[in-house]
Amino acid sequence: MLRVTRSGGAVLICAEPDYGGRIDYPDLPLGRWQAEALRREGADPWMGRKLRSLLSAAPVRHAEVGVIPGLWDPATLLGELDAEWSLWERTLADLVPSEELAQVKAADREAVTAGERLVFMPVFYALAQPR
Repeated sequence: MLRVTRSGGAVLICAEPDYGGRIDYPDLPLGRWQAEALRREGADPWMGRKLRSLLSAAPVRHAEVGVIPGLWDPATLLGELDAEWSLWERTLADLVPSEELAQVKAADREAVTAGERLVFMPVFYALAQPR
């Protein structure tokens, strides 16, 4: 991207989640499962934390790397529960036994409904100007 950026232009890398930094309460295995599913697809679930290192090795004049705290509020968790689980069930079917997935789904639903569920994931961004 830097190579084809016009003089005076910039490259914006946004919304790069860092699944390794995910925090779940109650401590459900969803983040670990998601990271493993991404690795199996060839993705790097820890790419967000590597942005600074990648840009330091690139021909950049200036690079800014930051993080957005991704904390879902209870209303959002409840409103997106079914859509989120539709995704989980598709992406984790070959990784997690269906009985175990069903147990975690029930625990997740119970915690979200009770207002106890917490999901936090750091999301990185970078802005780089080529030399």
